[in-house]
Amino acid sequence: MKGRVFTKVKYVVLFLFAVLMAACTADVYDPKPEPEPTPEEPGNSSNGIPDDFDYSTVAEKNVTVHIEDEYEGKYYYTIELLDANPIVDESAKVLIGGKTNKDTPFEVKVVFPKALKEIFVRQIDPYGLKKIWPFEVKEGDMVCDLKPAKAPATKSLSQLRSGSFGPKDGDYNSKDATPVKDIGKIENGGRYVIPEGETLYVEQGASFENVTLYVEGSLIFKNDFILEKSNIYVTGSVTGKGKEKLVCKEESQIFNRGTIEAKFLEMEDSYIHNSCLIDIEQIELTSPSNIYITDGGAILCKHFYVKEGKGSFHTCLINMSPRTLFKADGNVNIKGGSLTIMENVIEGFIDFILGGRDHALFEAKNIKNGGGGSFNVFGRVEVFVKGIIECNGNNFPVSQDQPTARIEKSPCNKYTEYNPDTTEPDTDPTYEEEDTPSYTYMFEDNWPVFGDYDMNDLVMDVEIANTVDKKGDATHVSITTTLRAVGATKNIYAYAQIEAPGANNQIINLLDGKEAHDALGQDRGKIVNTYNYVCGSRSFTCETPLSGVKGRINANNLNVFIVWGNPDAEKKWNEIHLPNFRGTSHAAATGSKGYKYDGSAEGADPNYDNMMWGLMVYTRDFDSYPKETISIADAYSGFWDWAKSGGQAETSLGWYANGDPEKLYQGKAPEIEE
Repeated sequence: MKGRVFTKVKYVVLFLFAVLMAACTADVYDPKPEPEPTPEEPGNSSNGIPDDFDYSTVAEKNVTVHIEDEYEGKYYYTIELLDANPIVDESAKVLIGGKTNKDTPFEVKVVFPKALKEIFVRQIDPYGLKKIWPFEVKEGDMVCDLKPAKAPATKSLSQLRSGSFGPKDGDYNSKDATPVKDIGKIENGGRYVIPEGETLYVEQGASFENVTLYVEGSLIFKNDFILEKSNIYVTGSVTGKGKEKLVCKEESQIFNRGTIEAKFLEMEDSYIHNSCLIDIEQIELTSPSNIYITDGGAILCKHFYVKEGKGSFHTCLINMSPRTLFKADGNVNIKGGSLTIMENVIEGFIDFILGGRDHALFEAKNIKNGGGGSFNVFGRVEVFVKGIIECNGNNFPVSQDQPTARIEKSPCNKYTEYNPDTTEPDTDPTYEEEDTPSYTYMFEDNWPVFGDYDMNDLVMDVEIANTVDKKGDATHVSITTTLRAVGATKNIYAYAQIEAPGANNQIINLLDGKEAHDALGQDRGKIVNTYNYVCGSRSFTCETPLSGVKGRINANNLNVFIVWGNPDAEKKWNEIHLPNFRGTSHAAATGSKGYKYDGSAEGADPNYDNMMWGLMVYTRDFDSYPKETISIADAYSGFWDWAKSGGQAETSLGWYANGDPEKLYQGKAPEIEE
């Protein structure tokens, strides 16, 4: 606390320091911490903050991820849990990661921000190709199954008229059909064929009902071509010229083994069976309408819309066989109706194709829910989205950067080729964490007496990155500390004690052995970045090898703390810790409530009973810390609700993301690498 007369504390001497600990130097010792006071039964203090509240903003839980190994255990898959969708959010951070293969599940302990509602599991296959699955964060341990989902055997699936799936060779037989060269000769209810080598031109708009038309040659239309309760079989080509529409209504069906190209295709209660190429600028599906893609076929479009029809069944289905392609270079917009993509629906069930990498591929630039609909994926259909995903529905995998599905290039997909087997497969079981989250630590320096709780006497971000072996145990840890502010006139130092099993309580100097003002290049005693912008933040990275550690270093076993005064000269350190951590063996007495304020002591302020001197929040959601002399409870309206509920109030879990801009320091602080 600046400008105050400090209470002199009597220190108990345990041992003397010979030298000041150097940066990144482990100080290994036999810990003999001062005994904690006898714990009392948890209760509420006079201000309502529970006695057992530890002010933690994170929780630890077990997460199990089941993968589908397509390489019989020969190579390694990388599994990463992220705090946001990396496809649409480049700032997404990896909460934890590792490698696995075959049928061995990936099992880890993960530290979550308590306010996090959803995580994303990224699987990187042995060839470096990525898929993303979303999962809701629930109470207790989590199980994330990445295997393809089976479609539910529901009544609605039986309504998909799956009996018409997969036309037979005989269906394309034009025997006894009437050859036609003039559109004016076609009559409702007739059966006609455009012979191979012949072309039928449709100059004006045309509409037919109950017609069967075989296109073995060419059909060219320059105006709307409308089919009602009709079937068209294409082994040649159908081409539109201009702003015309190809419209299918009332159970009409298009069977294509050739090429169909046009500006607009509208399907209402109708069906497409495609085993070659359909290239349409805009496709509009009104439920109930179905698309079946088989035999290496492809449907290419720019925009794809799904709309709700007038009937009781509002789902449109795209059924894709292995190695087929549906590609939308523009938007997929689900406007009211729902879209379900499956693999090989026959009689309402999925015929699973097991083994190998024979996925179907659904690719789009954007998938958006235009209102009321859902987007569902079942079976071995891979979804590759380049941009925004805004849709309701089941959890389904989305590939990142490039698709993993193997689609053989052919005339039916305009030589679009997806062949990922271009790199050496991963055989290395070790994993190095990258793009990990950072946590912001804020300290009040007046421990053990009352402070102003602006929590800015030292503000720093700490990022932890482990290197782990095949067992998932850390063999090395990299800790990067970004110093943001020093709102203290005292000399301040920053450390961390590693408290993971087997770490021997190593203590690490976080600021390269420097006092905090010195670390920012400022004069000691100067208040930095709490009134106005003074200087940029600076980062320090400490690389520490580990031996015998079980598990990983994380925010729950890294005891970050500050020391005021001169740790080299003092026989005991004036340590300030978060309330859920104990002092080290170098620390002075921790007081009757450890590192929480005792409002019941003589002369103490009961309004601040059980308040803390150290706090950690998730940097990703943290805008800025309080200005000088502004209490954290005043700067963040949800703070008191959070503290008095013992951290249980659902509405205040993310209190630190909702501060009052007028009461927060907003100075520019670009990072300077050291």
